[in-house]
Amino acid sequence: MELTQQITGTRASRDSEARRKCQSAWMLENLGDYDAARQALSGLWTLIGERPSLKGLTAETQAELLLRVGTLTGYLGSAQQIGGAQ
Repeated sequence: MELTQQITGTRASRDSEARRKCQSAWMLENLGDYDAARQALSGLWTLIGERPSLKGLTAETQAELLLRVGTLTGYLGSAQQIGGAQ
């Protein structure tokens, strides 16, 4: 039972951390600092064109993370002229 509680706590902790990172990235996007917004998602997403790590996240947090990554891919891909980013 204790191991189950630890696993559940770890998932909740990862989900909470991901939500905080998404919120930070959103705020930085709104300020126009897209590079900093991408950095705010470190540990979840690293490279344009790669999918973020969704493991252990709730469906709602996965959706928010994918939205942030998609938005940043569009902004950064356009600014840096990365082919296929749009």
